[in-house]
Amino acid sequence: QIPSRVLIVIAGLAGWPITTLAWLCLLNVLPFTPDALALRWQYVSAIQDFSSLCIWLATCAVTKAILEVGLQMTLNGLTLNHYETRIQSAVAVYVSLRKLFAIAKAAEKAKAKHSRSSYKTRNAAVQGAAADAVANLEENDIDIGVSGPSRFNRLHGSLNILAGPFQVGAGFRDVSTIEKARIRARQAFYPLVKAQGRSKDQGLSREKVLQWLGAGEKSIEAGIFTMDPLCEEDFVAVVERAYKEQRFITASMSSFDVCNDILWRFFFAGWLVSMVLTLTFMFGVDFREWVMPMITLTVSVCWVLSRMLGDMIQGAIFVLWIRPFDIGDWIKLSSPGQPSKSDEMAVRSITLWRTHFVSITGEQKLIQNSVMNGMCITNLNRSSSSPCFPIKILVPAVTAPAKVTELVDSIRQYITDKDTDWVNGSLLVSSMNYSAGYMALDIWPTYRCLHQDLGAMSDSKTRLLLFIHSYMQIAGIAYVRPVQRFTDIVNEGGKRQSSPLAFEL
Repeated sequence: QIPSRVLIVIAGLAGWPITTLAWLCLLNVLPFTPDALALRWQYVSAIQDFSSLCIWLATCAVTKAILEVGLQMTLNGLTLNHYETRIQSAVAVYVSLRKLFAIAKAAEKAKAKHSRSSYKTRNAAVQGAAADAVANLEENDIDIGVSGPSRFNRLHGSLNILAGPFQVGAGFRDVSTIEKARIRARQAFYPLVKAQGRSKDQGLSREKVLQWLGAGEKSIEAGIFTMDPLCEEDFVAVVERAYKEQRFITASMSSFDVCNDILWRFFFAGWLVSMVLTLTFMFGVDFREWVMPMITLTVSVCWVLSRMLGDMIQGAIFVLWIRPFDIGDWIKLSSPGQPSKSDEMAVRSITLWRTHFVSITGEQKLIQNSVMNGMCITNLNRSSSSPCFPIKILVPAVTAPAKVTELVDSIRQYITDKDTDWVNGSLLVSSMNYSAGYMALDIWPTYRCLHQDLGAMSDSKTRLLLFIHSYMQIAGIAYVRPVQRFTDIVNEGGKRQSSPLAFEL
């Protein structure tokens, strides 16, 4: 019969379980019974270098376990620190929208059930059904399966939910595209409005929505529903933003996992080479004879691959530790201390070596992470939620003070009235250029949209500029650059002299 210790060695070679290989270190120490088994083991242990092989296998098991545990704990910590808050916010918004869709479905069913009743009776039934749905939601909160014994398990459960389709509740089909998300949001908006006893033009009451969700003014939901009242386009924008955030988080985590896998393979290759070299030197190879060849080979390989290895190390630090952007973020690049001259770009994919961008004009760009590591990166998605950019207009210096005051008051009133585009705004005269005949009026409006909503920002700015242009035309305020004379200096016969001709601009 094959001795049991040989079976242990064979089991250790197949899969290398830690408990088996750690046991191999103690094979020559522990006493064995009965005597027949101990006698068989004496013959097995007499095999040349058998004890050395056992120690090598145990060393492999222990070092591989330390490598796996240490690297996994580091990567898990990086994942939690970077994504935990973002994923919790996405899940909270996801649950809130499911609640609103459930209320909308209950209101729609009540409306269909009382379709032949009077308008007053039907509205009362719809509002009552919505109130019952809210009470039912408070009693039996939506369970999305994100509980777990540890933070990482809860994070993994949340990711499994976000990785699936955008579930909007019973009665509505799940969302798999951005266009379907807009359609579902429009389908749910009118029942929600009727559930509040309001008309479609009046929109949703923000206070009532937060009351339905059981959220306060400092909650995540309050930061999502900022408009009051909430019109249909605002509600569609909230659902659209939540859907995009879900997809972007899923794509970012997939990219993060790919980078982690490449990093693990790199460390595993280094560990494997070291273990093979150790085994080689343990079984008869003179280490002193191989010192110089190994050093020469190592230096040669490092010299040949120095650029690639340096870029990989910098890219790994940049992507895994610094992580200045994620997939879906809008960024701008510039040299340190210099204003940005590049267009806004959206992050499409991230690897350890390079990042793939799509510019606002549709151009595809690949930039190495090691290059961006020394640049200034402006992440629009992580900037403040209320962007403020100056808009400069030129007012003729000869304009009467009363007209200038009226112009400033009209612009302020427009910003106040258009609360769907602007939060507030301030105006100031930044400079006076009497030679050019104008004063520079700077408008500092605070946008209602987010930094990354470049389209919405452009639309708001366009409407404001069209209003200013129309008002200035009606008020007779039109700036025309005045005629200015100057004398040009020309060369004739190698001499510099003044030309008698004067040019007008």
